[in-house]
Amino acid sequence: MKKNMKKLALAGILMAGSMAIMVGCNNNENTNNDNDSNVSTEVEVNTDGGNEDEQNTSTDVNTEDMSAVTVLDNIWNELAEDSKFPCFGGSIENSVDGAPGEVALTDENMLTNTLLVPADVQGSATSVASLVHMMNSNTFTGVSVKLNGMTASDAADKIKDGFMNTQFVCGIPEKIVIAVYGDIVVYAYGDGMIVDDFMGGISALNGAEIVVDQNY
Repeated sequence: MKKNMKKLALAGILMAGSMAIMVGCNNNENTNNDNDSNVSTEVEVNTDGGNEDEQNTSTDVNTEDMSAVTVLDNIWNELAEDSKFPCFGGSIENSVDGAPGEVALTDENMLTNTLLVPADVQGSATSVASLVHMMNSNTFTGVSVKLNGMTASDAADKIKDGFMNTQFVCGIPEKIVIAVYGDIVVYAYGDGMIVDDFMGGISALNGAEIVVDQNY
């Protein structure tokens, strides 16, 4: 009974995040990107060539033996206790309380509607992990995706574009931050302060590089 109640509670949190994407509050729709002045970009993926040495920094990192869950665990464990928050990780069927967890690659609903993993990135994923705020997925969602057949930089670009083209209506996330680490892309979206605190934990990943830090 307790296990079923837990699943229902987590499903409610994820559904709230999905509804924030798919439907409006009081029929008040929010269409993003109508005014470019509302978007503040501090760091962007360089798709124009740029400094090749800087672009290739993270690709030299050997992450062959690291899973998506391990990467999120390292970031989460790097945070001070007062920076942590009530959360769960992974798919509902195998959720983890208070820590990152693995997301089933077959869980298309969660991958698409909660974690905002684009379809072509899903097709190149070998493992995915998540960490979601217990209040609402748009308050904070952290994701790591281990890839095969797509570079982390290309995935970061697709994830950024997907986030910026998502029509959030209620519980609008403030920003997204994306990092690349070898063949793994790590990102978080939601409340700006929570996202910045969390992504500061990539200092635990030697060679990881933030490539996107962008307001919605």
